[in-house]
Amino acid sequence: MENYSVINELRCKVDWIRVTLHDESLTPEHVMEILGYSPENFSLAKCGANGYRVQHRNMLGLSILSDGNEGMGIHVSIPGSAMSDCLEHFAYDHEITIGDLALARLLETLLQYEGRFTRIDLATDDLGGNYYSVDELEEHLRSGKSVISKWRSWRPVADYDFDGNLVTGKTVYLGKGSSDLMLRVYDKQAEQNSKLPEDSEERIDFAWVRWELEAKKDYAHRIAEYLASGETIGSVAVGILKQYISIHIPGEGRKDRLPVDPKWDAFCRGVEKLSLYVAPPETTIEQKRSYLIQQCGRSLAMVIEAEGESLAIVDDMWKSGLERMKPEDRDQIEDYKYRKAVQKMRELDLLEELV
Repeated sequence: MENYSVINELRCKVDWIRVTLHDESLTPEHVMEILGYSPENFSLAKCGANGYRVQHRNMLGLSILSDGNEGMGIHVSIPGSAMSDCLEHFAYDHEITIGDLALARLLETLLQYEGRFTRIDLATDDLGGNYYSVDELEEHLRSGKSVISKWRSWRPVADYDFDGNLVTGKTVYLGKGSSDLMLRVYDKQAEQNSKLPEDSEERIDFAWVRWELEAKKDYAHRIAEYLASGETIGSVAVGILKQYISIHIPGEGRKDRLPVDPKWDAFCRGVEKLSLYVAPPETTIEQKRSYLIQQCGRSLAMVIEAEGESLAIVDDMWKSGLERMKPEDRDQIEDYKYRKAVQKMRELDLLEELV
């Protein structure tokens, strides 16, 4: 079962999935069945991992972690080495014949079991070197005049032997490994050939550059939702790249006013930008009150004590806050008052019933 889609001569695939299933009715054996496997396909590892006491693994590295603390659920990790095999088992078990549909159905099923995705890697392969080599991308980045990105930093990494030769080719990282979204662009041809003897007939003789997105937490979950809804891997992967980086023809002045580099335009042609941003939930009045007590209570108490137990500081803070209050703040206050009034009426009704 092929795990990729092609767009603009780029082959895009999902290269890693990590998801935690919070449905309390699940057992490791049930999860195996959901994925299309049988318990015989797995062996029990000698130890758990990541806070889970039990770990089942198959020969390709797919792991199912269980028996963690309360609320930890069952964690499933599907590395790139196991992705195609997992999709084949799932597709066979669910009688699916189309690759993209198998992936969408798998993600949809995991979401139905209260799955929370914690990591998804999307690999976009430029087979044949139709666009940028790693050196060309690094040249654009070093110039400081042609790349616009939502990532704040980038860094090149290369491994050399003691004769001064590159061992596995260069890698360019955009973003940090600790961030929720990172991009690494590397020479996949050099990486694959470094594992083979010089005279091996399996050595790759064509340029191969991989653009690999590593998404975590909310960003990973958002990607899973996009793919489960039927979006192709290519439209999601390239859409994210288009949202987070843009390469222009070097020039003077503001970069956003420079013409887009024709190579980048072709790389992203026909694909809409795809944002992974998830707006944080609105802070409630109850949460704001708790914040004031937890974070400001000590400082406020010190000022009140120092000023002879005067509450003038509270009055000053209130008046200053009133001047900066926005219409949406007023709406939230009115909503809070309404909810409190309804709650009080219900309590009075209950009291009358008891009397």
